[in-house]
Amino acid sequence: MIYFAEIFILHFFKNMKAHTLWLSIILIVSLSSCTTSPLEKDTEILTGQIKKIQVDCGGWGLKADDELYELVKLPDNFKENGLRVQMAISNRQDLASCTMVGPIVEVLSIQRIEAL
Repeated sequence: MIYFAEIFILHFFKNMKAHTLWLSIILIVSLSSCTTSPLEKDTEILTGQIKKIQVDCGGWGLKADDELYELVKLPDNFKENGLRVQMAISNRQDLASCTMVGPIVEVLSIQRIEAL
């Protein structure tokens, strides 16, 4: 009787390790698919003028044709009031701001538009 109990216990723990390994792999794969890559974000192309936001905590915005956008990750060499630019942006609905001047967008790429 003891012999059968030992075999059962050894078999149970041997299979438990295998099941735990598979469960861990499935869990890791499932959790890694929950994050989004920056390349998967919805992007838009906007054209407008860089504006210094002069309310409360301040910041930088883009005055496009339709509205004012608050910019996140604007490179320092583009922080120039009135500068005409074209940029690829991603909406950042996961962020909040004390200026509350418009939608918060992350600058993905940016280029100057030369005046004619």
